[in-house]
Amino acid sequence: MTASARNFGLDVVRSAAILFVLAAHSLFFFFPFYFESLRELFGLCGSFGVEIFFVLSGFLIGQLIVKEVLSPPSARGLTHFWVRRWFRTLPPYFLVLVLRSFVGFPIDWRMLVFLQNFDPAVAASFPISWSLAIEEWFYLLTPLILLIAASAFRKWSPRMFFVVCGAIGVAAFAGRVAYVVIANPSWDPGVRQHLFLRMDSLMIGVLLGGLRAYRRDAYDRLAKHRRVLGLAGAAGFAAASVWLFLAIERFRLQESFLMRTVFFDWLSLSVALLIVALESSRTVNVRWAPQKWAGAVRFVSLSSYSLYLIHLTAFAPFQILNAQTGSPSYAALWMLCALGAAFALGAAMHRWFEKPVLRLRDRWTGPVAIEGPVAIERA
Repeated sequence: MTASARNFGLDVVRSAAILFVLAAHSLFFFFPFYFESLRELFGLCGSFGVEIFFVLSGFLIGQLIVKEVLSPPSARGLTHFWVRRWFRTLPPYFLVLVLRSFVGFPIDWRMLVFLQNFDPAVAASFPISWSLAIEEWFYLLTPLILLIAASAFRKWSPRMFFVVCGAIGVAAFAGRVAYVVIANPSWDPGVRQHLFLRMDSLMIGVLLGGLRAYRRDAYDRLAKHRRVLGLAGAAGFAAASVWLFLAIERFRLQESFLMRTVFFDWLSLSVALLIVALESSRTVNVRWAPQKWAGAVRFVSLSSYSLYLIHLTAFAPFQILNAQTGSPSYAALWMLCALGAAFALGAAMHRWFEKPVLRLRDRWTGPVAIEGPVAIERA
């Protein structure tokens, strides 16, 4: 997809998500000296980056499910969706697993089938993979459930899409509440990294994407209130920031009932409002998009998946140097070097591996576009 065909508002959201993740992991370099001062900031950045990715993924994948699997409902469409998704996500993931094995991180079989979240020790050997595992099971199960539901009814309707997606989200939330009450798991990894009890965050994005795909007029009417939605989303995001900050500061994060249940949905709903505001904004998509600095945002957005996968591997040698030098000033130097290496490797991986694989996918399956610029005439 060319820059002119992209929705710049979504590029802003995607870039913000990966920058949050990079910021969180960059703080590792200062932990030996300032951990007590930085732990709240680390928690905020790391949590928010992943949650933004979840809602954005649901928003985009929800539209793809409508287009590829449900219009009309077909097993062939489901297969097409899976092939395209797995061409998008699996080759870069397996490449990084292999690269990590060369530098001392063995590949556990559970990583190959995205079951690492059931063993914290396995997940910790490739820390960022836990969120990808949740996404992969989301890609597998959500369109399958929707297709089964569509097959069970003689006439599929958009209303049924929203009912089924809402039911999946409610079931995930109810299951998480029951899990917290019965088993009393920790916030992280017990609840936060659970494969099937985090689907409500993704389904919030799916419901929003379904509204855009099935009821575009209603979505556009909603988007006309983008300023109010943006302010509400920003306020919700700020409230979630304070909430999480205080929970970490007061050592209540791991056992707080509300943090382990409703916090994720509060944050996801706030992100969803911001997505509508940015995706539909003429200021963002028409006035900001041509600016010179917008190229940097697109670069970060386009290479975000490769950056997400490779950055911890790029950080590793500089963390070793940081441990050897043991100085805050050197920590800043190693952090900057690590970020430079991560961006360089992420860009190289995107250009010379990810893009060729995606071109091959499109030759085999045909391109499917859902992002697009805001039309000039839209208010």
